[in-house]
This record gives sequence, structure tokens and C-alpha cells, in this order.
Amino acid sequence: MLHLPTLHQSYINPAYQTQKKWEVSAASVGLDFQLGDLIVSDFIRKNDEGVNIISLDKLASSIGQNNELGMSGSFNSFDVALKLGGMTLTGGHAINYEFATQLNPDLVKIAANGNADYVGKTVELGMPTSGTVYQKIYLGLAGKVANIAWGARLGYLNGWHHMHTEKMSTKLTTEADYYDLTIANDIEIYNAGIFEYNAIDDITWIKGVNDYRTFFTANHGFSVDLGIDVKFNENSGIFASAQNIGSITWADRSQKLTNNKTTTLRGVDLEKIIDGEDNSSLEDTLLNAFSMEQENLEFSQKIAPRYNVGVYFLMADTKFSAIFNLRQLSDLNQPSVYLQASKPILSWLDLGVNYHWREGVPFNLGLLANAKLGPVNIFGACNNAWALLNPSKLNGLSGRIGASIGF
Repeated sequence: MLHLPTLHQSYINPAYQTQKKWEVSAASVGLDFQLGDLIVSDFIRKNDEGVNIISLDKLASSIGQNNELGMSGSFNSFDVALKLGGMTLTGGHAINYEFATQLNPDLVKIAANGNADYVGKTVELGMPTSGTVYQKIYLGLAGKVANIAWGARLGYLNGWHHMHTEKMSTKLTTEADYYDLTIANDIEIYNAGIFEYNAIDDITWIKGVNDYRTFFTANHGFSVDLGIDVKFNENSGIFASAQNIGSITWADRSQKLTNNKTTTLRGVDLEKIIDGEDNSSLEDTLLNAFSMEQENLEFSQKIAPRYNVGVYFLMADTKFSAIFNLRQLSDLNQPSVYLQASKPILSWLDLGVNYHWREGVPFNLGLLANAKLGPVNIFGACNNAWALLNPSKLNGLSGRIGASIGF
């Protein structure tokens, strides 16, 4: 999250006005992680062979009240800004990726220790999840009226992978008297390009974009980005933007999967097992309990929007800005506040610091840099610099690096 007078400002606000005849930005990358209350080092350990593994028991005890996990980012392969009189024409291509889920501590505890602690109880084991990968080709126009700059972009969206759980409820009841297990499902999953489901024991996972016949799929959509920037004077102003307002219609390998079954497991026949006889009733019952009704159909789904409101000013050669950012990944809202300050250290180098507030982020002091090497501009920012030195503090790590050239 940067607010500097260079082309990557257009990531934040479509109202960006280039002061040069043209600018080109290439291959900038941004990532953002949210791990709730989790600290990676609390549940990852080395086994006897020295391999890092996840301890389910420790993971279960590490899950706190904030159990929301999320990851989002973008790879902007190129951006172009061209000055046409008093207008700025922008265009480019990006690949966006989004993932969100809510960890279920009961599910992890049962996976780690079994269900003995839940005898006589009914527990919810569902874990809502969503994920999307899509490319965006966009074209925008920005102008200025008096002290108000405005901008709008229209984007064509082409989806690669998507999955979301419209309903994800699995209630497990462990009867106290005979230890019977009852599984009651209310599941509705929409999937396109993640896997192909034919049966519970016949699932084909799609490895990547290479599994498609072409770079573009049959999953199409559109989005709109809007922005405004109001200057109080040459050194201060406010801005607001709304980005990725749109949806994709998923048609390539798109499926709706449902399960509304209630199944009771009454154990296994120990005599048959002791006698060496084949007893597949338990396996068959489990497969039946989690099998899905599969329907091939198209469906539309919104992409994750992003909203920004900010203020900026220049004082004693130091640039200050404060930005409120809200992203919506499925049902997971991610409000953030960024406080930034930067100033010229050398004639060609600006350095600064930023403070990023978001619930559950343990340490959020970051760094930013902007180097001007003739017509080349190189920039980078990180909102949780400690995570670069200590991967166990990955939560809250976000940032972007890239470069642009302009004349």
C-alpha cells in the first residue's frame, strides 16, 4: 500500500494523473497474508528425520477466537499510462489471487485426538472456504476539473480457478450409550477449475493453467474501478477509490456439488475382522456419507472488492499519508489502517516507514523505498518487516515491489 506520485499509485486510485508523456510499469508483485491468532512456530515442528511437519494437536490449541485465514495478491505484468492533453489513459494486465477460510478448532481436535471428548455432544465440523484466481485486462481514463481529479477503469475478467462453499455444515453427534456416530450434512459447493468431481473416490485435481487448452478460459466477467482525488493545495489532499467491483460467470468445468444426507455409523463387526473376513461396511458407509450430488452448470460469483479512503500532505520535505482500506474476501472482511511517512534521503532515493493496523497482527511496522534512476523508478514496500526476518511471524505480512519507466 503506497501513496507516492508514480505509476503504481494507480493500484490504489484510478484517478492517478501522470505528469509525464507516458509511463510503463512492469512485473510488480503484491501479497498479503492474514493468519488470525496463529503463530506458525507454535504448530510446526521437525520430525525424527528433520522434516518440518504440522502438529494437529498443537494447531488445535493454537487456534484462538480469531480463526479467519486469508491470502490475496496480484501480479501486474504491465501497466501503461499515456498523457493525452489534460487526460490520462491507462491500461494493463494483472493476475489476481484470493483465498479465505475459517479454521474450525473442533475439526482439528478430532483429527488430532479422536472424538472421545465429544461423547454425548453434537459438534459443528464445517469449514467455509473460498478461493479464486483470475486475470484482468483493463483500460481506464482519468481527468481533472479544477482541484478534483477523477478516474474510471473497465476491466475484462477471465477466470482460471474458483471454489466457494455456499453452505458448509457437517454436524457430528457421538451417542453416549452405544457410541454411534451420526453425521448430518448441509453442504453446497461451487467449483470451476479446481477439481473435477465424478464420485467421492473419483476426483481429478486440476494442476494449473497448463491444464487448459489456451491461456483464456470460458469463464468471463467484467469489473469497474472508480476513484477521486481532491487537492486542498499543492501539498495536501484526500482521495477515495473502489476497485474490483464485478463478477465472473464460471462455465469451464463448472460444477455444483451438494450433500444433504444424515448418516449413522454403528461401528464394525469385530468378529469378522478377527476372523480375517472382508468387512467393507464402514468404508462404504463413510463414502456414502460424504458423497456429493454433482450437477454441471454455470454460475456467477463476485470477485473480492477493495475500498480505500485516504489523506496525504507534504511538510518539511516529508510526505505523510493515512489510508483506510477494506477488502472483502468471501464473508471475511479485512479492515486496515496504514500510516506512512517518507522523505528524500538522496537526490534519487526516498525512504520511509509505515504502520499497518489490522486485528490480529502482532507486529506491523514496515518500510518503503522509492528510487529514481533517470527515467526508471523502482519501488518496494512491506507492512510487516519483522516477518521477513522471522517467518513464524508471517501474519500481517503484505507489500509490493516493482518498477516503472517514464518520459
